[in-house]
Amino acid sequence: GVARVKNGGTGPGAGCHFKLYQDFDGIDRRLISDQAAGVLADAIYDFPFVVPVGVQKIVAWFGDHTNQPVNVDCYLDEITSIT
Repeated sequence: GVARVKNGGTGPGAGCHFKLYQDFDGIDRRLISDQAAGVLADAIYDFPFVVPVGVQKIVAWFGDHTNQPVNVDCYLDEITSIT
């Protein structure tokens, strides 16, 4: 999969974080990936990620940016097998 953060025209005060969690039951989660975007204006940051084998449910989270809205997307682009 790929997560994407696109900054606005003036750049945020701090980079937006992308976190991917394995979700066990809607409450208990385990962090799989934690990546942060930079603060350049109009920049696009892509964060590739791999969902480990055996993980059945994931939660994508974006946050920790300040001073300006950013656009975020998260794509799961390929499932190679389901067991």
